[in-house]
Order: sequence, then structure tokens, then C-alpha cells
Amino acid sequence: MDIPGWTKGQQWKHCKEVNRQLIPQQLAIGVDGQVWMGLSRAHHSDCAQPSGVYMRDATAARGLKQVCEGRAGGPQGSALTCIVFPILLDGILKETEQRFPVFETKAIQNDVSLYGDPAIILGGGGALDFILAEFQKADLKPNLKKFQAYTTSPEELREESP
Repeated sequence: MDIPGWTKGQQWKHCKEVNRQLIPQQLAIGVDGQVWMGLSRAHHSDCAQPSGVYMRDATAARGLKQVCEGRAGGPQGSALTCIVFPILLDGILKETEQRFPVFETKAIQNDVSLYGDPAIILGGGGALDFILAEFQKADLKPNLKKFQAYTTSPEELREESP
């Protein structure tokens, strides 16, 4: 069976409904039960076995070299992970906005932006602490070295940074 072709078909089948439900976060998706069941089955079929992870290599016969075997998440290049991963983030981002009402999140896949008062985002027990704790519960390990902060003034950031 051509798995990439099948997963692309599943992505195409569900993409319109998923896109319809992109409110209010950009790609933090709230998908109803019927759509989620189909995606869940497809994603499980796609991820239920280990898959190779490859990188380009000009010296390899086909131009790719297997560097390891993936045993978590979606397979490299899967058409489903680009719509299933945001579903995982959806609850975390929406719950964060409910807990911190004068705060906003936006996400494009794993790039999450936090908007609001630095004291609410960075303060102890703030939005960032909550998101990181929720990511940990979902077994997500963010790369803290890639985090960036933008504020209206450097003083705000210095005052609130841990």
C-alpha cells in the first residue's frame, strides 16, 4: 500500500473541516468528534510502527541516508502531522487564554506566540509557566534556547524575566 498517498488523501478529506474550525487561534484547531475519529484512526495507522528518519546525503545511492528510527510522533513527511499536531496544542492554548483573559496565543505548528502584559506571561505562575507545564503533561519538550521575547520596552522584559 502507498502510505504517503493514503495519508495525503486523509489530509485532503479532513482539511476543509479542520480549517473551518481554526477559530480563534491560527492553527490551534478544535475539531469535532466525527472529524477527529477519522483523523485519529488515520494517524494511529500512520504512527503505529517505527519509521525511518532520513537526511540528504550526496554520497548515498538515492541521495538520502537513514539517521535513526523514529518511534514517537508522526513519521517524517507524513501529510497528517501538519493537521494532527495543532489539535494536540489546541486545548493547551485555549485553556491558557481562559486562565489569562487579557492574554492571547497564536500558533503555526510548533511556533507558539504569546501576546500580553509581560507580568502575565513571564511572572511566576504566569501564562508561560502554565503552557510549559501543560506541554510536559503531553510529553512535549520545547527547546527553551529558541524562545524569544518581544515587549514594548526592554525595561518591561528585564523587570519580569525569571
